[in-house]
Amino acid sequence: MNPNVNFLLVTDADVENHPANVMVYKTDLKDVKEKASCILGFEVALERPYKMCDYKPAYGLIFSDLLSGYDYWGHCDVDLIFGDLQSCFEKYNLSEYDRFLPLGHLSLYKNDDEVNNRFKSEQLSPNYKEVFTNDKNFTFDEMGGMTTFYANGEYPFFNKRVFADIASIYHRYRVIEEYIYDECPRNYPNQIFTWENGKCYREWILGGQLHKEEYVYVHFKKRPNFNADFDIETVNSFYITNIGFVEKTGETTLDIIKTLNPYPGKLYEDFEFIKAKISLYLNAIKSKIKR
Repeated sequence: MNPNVNFLLVTDADVENHPANVMVYKTDLKDVKEKASCILGFEVALERPYKMCDYKPAYGLIFSDLLSGYDYWGHCDVDLIFGDLQSCFEKYNLSEYDRFLPLGHLSLYKNDDEVNNRFKSEQLSPNYKEVFTNDKNFTFDEMGGMTTFYANGEYPFFNKRVFADIASIYHRYRVIEEYIYDECPRNYPNQIFTWENGKCYREWILGGQLHKEEYVYVHFKKRPNFNADFDIETVNSFYITNIGFVEKTGETTLDIIKTLNPYPGKLYEDFEFIKAKISLYLNAIKSKIKR
């Protein structure tokens, strides 16, 4: 549904029946480590797949042989539902920015040598050599590195929240409120997320009226329930929920929302928030004790 965007899967998995605009680069983590070490000029730490997140800003160099001829390249997570990417790029004038979108789940960079080497900037702390020679995760693709670097305003950077980042601490689907670049988004008691004919939306009912807001993608944020009781090749619209994907056959109603994304009440969600924060603090304490 995004025919003007090419996707490249760098993987050791066998991928069959993929769309024409999806290409598969078959490799394994060991080979990627050797490739990165050769191009960066020193031996890198890459023993776990998740560590690849830190290398995302360097993909423009590491995979430069695969990116020739493209004006932009990007990196993304795999727990996403994409909306209309091309429409978003046109609406917000992608070509005006060196980096487009702020977070690791989807970011694009202008494909030129100067931009592709910015991860080496001395302004970054920790610097790329420290990040790439240490097996711990630094979130170098986000606030621990390149997002903070671009946010200083020296280079053109599009950082608006035009995506739906689902909060993992709540049972129902609602967007994360913590985001430093714009006002906190409003979550509605009666809301639901949908994919319709190649576009992603949040729909909500307020004052008896149905409202709709488009997003460039929906990010599950550790909520990977991919059950679907329909044929994805023939269904044009579906709801995105914590019980999986459910076919959408007509206009969204209050009853549908209450069935597929019920609101348990403010007190319950306040409890979920406090529980998550306590868990975060306890994990931080345990980590310090282990050191």
